[in-house]
Amino acid sequence: MTSKLFSELGLSAEVLKAIDKLGFEQASPIQAEAIPVL
Repeated sequence: MTSKLFSELGLSAEVLKAIDKLGFEQASPIQAEAIPVL
């Protein structure tokens, strides 16, 4: 399974900004599978 960037998961700009502020760029495989479902 390849890694995905959080920006590829369809998250809102506000959530992406918070994730970026925490220093994260790539979602874990389970996050990449679960987040689009939410």
